[in-house]
Amino acid sequence: MIYDVVKRLCDEQGISIAECEKRAGLGNGVISGWKKGNPRLDKIRAVAGVLNTTVDALLEDLCEED
Repeated sequence: MIYDVVKRLCDEQGISIAECEKRAGLGNGVISGWKKGNPRLDKIRAVAGVLNTTVDALLEDLCEED
């Protein structure tokens, strides 16, 4: 689940999900909502930018979890 990938990267970088959302210009609880649904690509891009990674890297990490 993409939420788990983002959570792990936030933990590794020492920031909270809420801080990641704020830096990405997302509303409160948006990333947590990814536990139940798939995010839009523009939101993934924004989070990838905050976490200094690429969309591809986020999705590759997601594929490796399966």
